[in-house]
Amino acid sequence: MAYRRIRAGNWKSHLEWMIRSYSLVLGIIGIRFWLGIFRVMGVDNEPAFGAAAWIGWVNTLLVAELYIGWYRNRQASAVAAE
Repeated sequence: MAYRRIRAGNWKSHLEWMIRSYSLVLGIIGIRFWLGIFRVMGVDNEPAFGAAAWIGWVNTLLVAELYIGWYRNRQASAVAAE
């Protein structure tokens, strides 16, 4: 989506999709972190990986969406102030 947006010349949408993409890459770090926590707690590998994947990716994507919403609101406020 980011590639399509930039090819169409839509910089703002491209930026938003790249933020989402980057957050999913960072989610991999979160998965490894939570896997370590679950292993210390003694949880089996299969359920630990499933839970870690959901926690890792959902948290980072949630933060990305909150940032995108904040950024959109900030841009709208700046335009309204002009």
